[in-house]
Amino acid sequence: MLERFKFYFFFFFLFSLPAALHSQAPVDTTKRDGLLQDIFQEPDSFKVTYFYIDNPKKLFHYSDTLLGNYFHQPQPSRSRDLELINLGNLGTPTQALVFEPGFRKGFDVGLNQFDAYRRSTEELAFYKIDNAFTDASFAQGKTRDDQYLTTVFSRNFGDHINFSLDLKKINHAGVYKNQESKHTTFATGIWYHHPGGSYDGHLIINNNGFFQGHNGGIDSTTLTPINQSKEGLVPVRLEGTVTDPKVNSQTNAAAQSRYQSREVAYAHYFTIGGPPKKRVKKPKKKDLPISLPDSISLPDSLLLGDSLLLNDSLQLNDSLLLDTLNLVLPIDSLPVDTSLAKTEIADSLANAEATPSLPVDNRKVWKRDFQIYHKISFNSSWYKFSDTKLAATAPFYGTDQIHTKGLRYFIRTRTLENTFRIGTSKKDTSNVQQKGRLEVGLIHRLIRLNQEPLDNVTVNNLLLTGTWNFAPTPQLSLQTYAHYGLWKNAGDYYVGGTLQIDFGKIGQFEAKAVQQHYSPTLVQSSMYITSQKVWENDFSKTFETTLAATYRIPAWGTEVSGQYHLLNNYIYFDLETRPQQSNLGINIPQVIVKQNLQWKNFHLDNIFTWQLSSAPEVLPLPNLYGKHSLYAEGKIFRKIMLARLGIDFLWNSNYEPNAYQHLYGQFHLQNRETLGFYPQADVSFSMKVKTLRAFVKGENVTRFLLDDFVYRTPDHPIPYFILRFGLSWRFLN
Repeated sequence: MLERFKFYFFFFFLFSLPAALHSQAPVDTTKRDGLLQDIFQEPDSFKVTYFYIDNPKKLFHYSDTLLGNYFHQPQPSRSRDLELINLGNLGTPTQALVFEPGFRKGFDVGLNQFDAYRRSTEELAFYKIDNAFTDASFAQGKTRDDQYLTTVFSRNFGDHINFSLDLKKINHAGVYKNQESKHTTFATGIWYHHPGGSYDGHLIINNNGFFQGHNGGIDSTTLTPINQSKEGLVPVRLEGTVTDPKVNSQTNAAAQSRYQSREVAYAHYFTIGGPPKKRVKKPKKKDLPISLPDSISLPDSLLLGDSLLLNDSLQLNDSLLLDTLNLVLPIDSLPVDTSLAKTEIADSLANAEATPSLPVDNRKVWKRDFQIYHKISFNSSWYKFSDTKLAATAPFYGTDQIHTKGLRYFIRTRTLENTFRIGTSKKDTSNVQQKGRLEVGLIHRLIRLNQEPLDNVTVNNLLLTGTWNFAPTPQLSLQTYAHYGLWKNAGDYYVGGTLQIDFGKIGQFEAKAVQQHYSPTLVQSSMYITSQKVWENDFSKTFETTLAATYRIPAWGTEVSGQYHLLNNYIYFDLETRPQQSNLGINIPQVIVKQNLQWKNFHLDNIFTWQLSSAPEVLPLPNLYGKHSLYAEGKIFRKIMLARLGIDFLWNSNYEPNAYQHLYGQFHLQNRETLGFYPQADVSFSMKVKTLRAFVKGENVTRFLLDDFVYRTPDHPIPYFILRFGLSWRFLN
């Protein structure tokens, strides 16, 4: 291991050495004769925008390449303000420390333990770019089987076709035995945009694949000083392994779960937005009615594709590049209006009467678009848990260990979905962003459900949907969404809205209200293990209400949020891992404060949360949660490299967190362990040169102060100490 780390460090040092040497000398802007030259001289800006198929008129700007609080925390469970806790290792099932309302929309199987790693079809971004765009990152732990890879790629094919790809892959053998995670989410799409803007089509292929090995947690009854010396020696409750025929070695846990979801979707928009712009045929070089003297030259800055306006009556189209003219014009000899996007030249090269002007289209462009949206998709998903090696003398699963030779749980769904929406949206004065949007729609899902050993069942979902977004001014916006269920999920509904007011320098206000009424999941309603029924329930629908208000003062780095959640008919899994429904009204008030402090190059970013569950015996939550980042950040090496050195703390107050039952894939109540204040700390160093970033991080350094297991989830400790490094590179080419 030490030799491998030395190799990685030596490789990274060699890779960074040219940057350090380059930063010691003045930059020569007249030469571009190498890859590193291109990297260091590339402008530090990414003018990349993207959208999602749910609303292609709403554009988002791709995030900058700065060093943030999440670059050195690439794990999906940690790259967020309110972190999730898992089973210790990267890729394992997650649960929330701070209560957050969910979003239910029709039939739900209820296997959501991998939601932090899952991607839906609607989450694939399509990019509006001129050049190919790539964002690739890689994070490596202390072994070669501890990796996290992400790749985003997009490029245009011709003028009207865009291709997008998004890949995330986790390959982790597990720090403790039998805890392997192999997850892959892969989505790719093709976007066709009609030249007139009246039609947009999106073909998407989306795949989510998760494999998780289960060890049942560590076996604390057989711990000794010797087997505690290294994570790989720690005894676990499920020691069984199976032989991998590919490598003829015992590498996979006998208890394992697999989840696979594949979807193909086609979504398209028909847009009516006023008369289309006239398409001007690109003139050929031989047809140009001008001749320029040899003494006229063109500046280098105009040889990059800028268009040239020769006079009021003669104009070369934007699509005509100057380098095709083979002309060079001296800029100091021509009057130039730098406020315009084009270069204007005095009317001395051609007679206006010699070139007739094009007919002018005086038709008024509409400020409002009318759209018809349709999406058809087919999704095939299956989930399987199996344990082929059970301990007959000391059954781990208790009464659920129906057979001594093995356990199996299998469920498959095939869903054909059709979505229709009609709506209208109003553009702002820039004719780009939306000032308002009104849309109504209908969603039908035909679901074929196979729950072993039952026969296939057909489930129909019909949802009425509505969206109204209103933004009369840039400082005021209201966004609302609602759906109502018919057929199988009749009576289910969701109503939510967000009001945002920008007061300029004195701050921003946001208010949010959500109310939803939803049916129990399939797992909560029925369960069959190894072809035998374990439970059958007839629960009432859950009623959930959320009210929230937030005020931000960006100039002070301050954000204060107050939230209130009310749950009625809440469904949970009890101490015996059985689903139960509470008849209590559960109240959860919350206060979340974010405060960023800065003095010169020193920063302290803080998140502090207070919450209170009125029924901790049903819904346990820590009353206090804190997250703090102390770091120094500044430019070094002649202000070419941005560097950041800091430490991150994460802690929470005492409470009895839910344990994990991998047989059902659910978190459930437990009263054996109370977990509390433990300041998990990570130290990290990050650097950035233009669009190239790298980090080195030591995770759980407080292990050196407390020589004992540290738990975030009962029976599943976090690793002793991990040294992780990563690279990220964004570029346009």
